[in-house]
Amino acid sequence: MLLTIPYQTLEVGRIHMSGFVPDIKGRLIAPLSYCDTSLDVEDFILLSPPLTVLDYDMSTGRLRLDVKDQKQFATKVTTMQQYIISTIYLHRMNFLHEDFSSADIQTMFQVLLDGDAFSVFVYPTTTVRNTDSAVSHIQRLKAGDRIRFPVYIHGIMIVYPPSGKGMRLRIQHNVPYVWKITD
Repeated sequence: MLLTIPYQTLEVGRIHMSGFVPDIKGRLIAPLSYCDTSLDVEDFILLSPPLTVLDYDMSTGRLRLDVKDQKQFATKVTTMQQYIISTIYLHRMNFLHEDFSSADIQTMFQVLLDGDAFSVFVYPTTTVRNTDSAVSHIQRLKAGDRIRFPVYIHGIMIVYPPSGKGMRLRIQHNVPYVWKITD
């Protein structure tokens, strides 16, 4: 059984970031953990509210969702992103071994929430469960569908573009399954 944190109860200040370490594929990831008075978990799972699908790009795995009607969720995600960026900036010499400015780190950081669009990356084989227990796949979702899902948040990954110039920072996450909601 895995502990899932509903977005309403997420306390951003309880998210802790460790230094960057290579994972089994050799990628540099700074693990994130969630520490509460009664628990300490790595790779915490955040449960989304019902969100409206904007689009899904099967070639990139990017699922974009509208958060206009979910202000509390949008605020939590924005706060989490800014908290992580601030943490990286404060510990930049330990984490990145370079004296980047706050603006540099902000520019390098690939956000999940940009304006009213929340983006997560979802494998094309991810299953979608309907309210009647039928199972379909993520590529069958269309704009306007309402869904809910858990987001496993593993850490912050350093990504080097193919050009080899610069670096990007992104929240390493995955969405193992999705529930389609009918109103």
